[in-house]
Amino acid sequence: MDVFQRASNAKFNKDKTVALSLSGDPQPTWDRALRELGFPACHDRTHPDPVIYLGYLLSSSRAQLHTFMERMLETIHNHCNIHLGRGLSIRGRATILNTLILSKLWHVLCIIGAPRASFHNQLKSIIGNFLMHRMFPRVAYSTLCLPRRHGGVGLLDPITQQNALQLRWIKPMLEESGTYPQHI
Repeated sequence: MDVFQRASNAKFNKDKTVALSLSGDPQPTWDRALRELGFPACHDRTHPDPVIYLGYLLSSSRAQLHTFMERMLETIHNHCNIHLGRGLSIRGRATILNTLILSKLWHVLCIIGAPRASFHNQLKSIIGNFLMHRMFPRVAYSTLCLPRRHGGVGLLDPITQQNALQLRWIKPMLEESGTYPQHI
């Protein structure tokens, strides 16, 4: 490792190094070898937290995916609370949601998607509470997602956005195979 550090002019950081079980199965042999060298044990499906590599989720179990998505909701909720104190109009809050708060979510939904029932219902609740803060009567969520010229605030609907982002990856594969339906 010393030769690599000198040759590349880079520093090797043991604390940030993670050995990952590609199968998700525990690897006792690797764990022993890694511990002898001073590294943490191999990350597998028994760990409660997923590995995040360059912003991408690497999970070995549903529990890790659930943990990641719960943290994503918590982050979105915290960012909404921060922006509530700014005294923005409903259009301003919609712009903040579309561009700042939900931008990382679009990336996640493009790559891994999210379970519709649980995640999206909680997300809609957070978004609705942020947009409708101190407003009565409440406006329907579907109305908020309409363009401004049709009475909405132009909010990007996360389910529609997830479908569009994933279709962007699927469409070229379908076109290449010749099975792409013409109506899409």
